[in-house]
Amino acid sequence: MEDFKNYEHQDFLETVIRTVPGIGEAGVQYLFMLAGDENRCKPDVWIHRSIEKACGQDISDEGCQILFKETVEKLKKRVSISNC
Repeated sequence: MEDFKNYEHQDFLETVIRTVPGIGEAGVQYLFMLAGDENRCKPDVWIHRSIEKACGQDISDEGCQILFKETVEKLKKRVSISNC
């Protein structure tokens, strides 16, 4: 897991993993999550449904990553402000 997580060429690793037959976007993201990448979410059907229900429209898998990352940053700031 450490070798995977600390691999020098993450973009190349991701490209190679995407060539595996049957692995989709959610699978790639989930694999990186399992390896310890805390900056990803698994944009599966449940994530897409929750976003669509909350916002009235679905977004791309890449949009899910961005939305979750930005939301977590905002929540971290809000929590740190309320703890002061």
